[in-house]
Amino acid sequence: MENGLISSKTEPVFNNTNLLPIKHDLFNDDALVFKDLKSGHVSLKSKLNGEILNVSYPNFPYLGIWAKPSGDYVCIEPWLGIADNENTNQDFMTKEGILKLDSKQSFTASYHITIAKAHL
Repeated sequence: MENGLISSKTEPVFNNTNLLPIKHDLFNDDALVFKDLKSGHVSLKSKLNGEILNVSYPNFPYLGIWAKPSGDYVCIEPWLGIADNENTNQDFMTKEGILKLDSKQSFTASYHITIAKAHL
C-alpha cells in the first residue's frame, strides 16, 4: 500500500519460505496486503516469551499485516475487501473485493484468534 491505496507494485516477501521475519522497516511503505493465501491461517511467535498468536481466517480473500514503523506491535487483519487500487476509476461497482448480495440475502464471516502458551 502507498498513501492508503493498493499499489500495483508487488514484491516477494517470503523468498521460498513460509516465514516472514517481522522487523520495523518492513512497514516503511505501509501495510502488507496479501491476496488469496493458501493456508487461511497465520501465526506470530513472541521473541520475548515464546507465546504464539494464531489467527485462523477461512474464506477471507485478503490479509493485511501492518504496524507503525516505530511501533511495538503488529496488526494482523483478515479482510473481506481492500482499499482502492492506485489506478482506481472510482466506480464502486467495479472495485476489487466488493461482495454483492441480492435482496434478503445474508453473509456471515468469522475469524478466530487463539494464544498458545510457551512450552518451557
